[in-house]
Amino acid sequence: MHDRAQVNIRFGDRPDIEIFKRAMNFVPYTGGLRRIDLGLKMAAAGLFTTANGARMGVTKVLVVVTYGRQTPASDVT
Repeated sequence: MHDRAQVNIRFGDRPDIEIFKRAMNFVPYTGGLRRIDLGLKMAAAGLFTTANGARMGVTKVLVVVTYGRQTPASDVT
């Protein structure tokens, strides 16, 4: 069971769309909880930084891929 967010493909890891699409096929299904809220909080807190491969002056886009709905949790606000 997972209750934390994780990044499977970082900015700059896949230099073009075809390589990125192939990499998407290898993102593991981990089962357990779907804490979409934690993923969004992770993104807001620092995913779009130069340390994580984001480029200055480029529009930032977040794509969320999930296998279902948010898992209700007592700490979700």
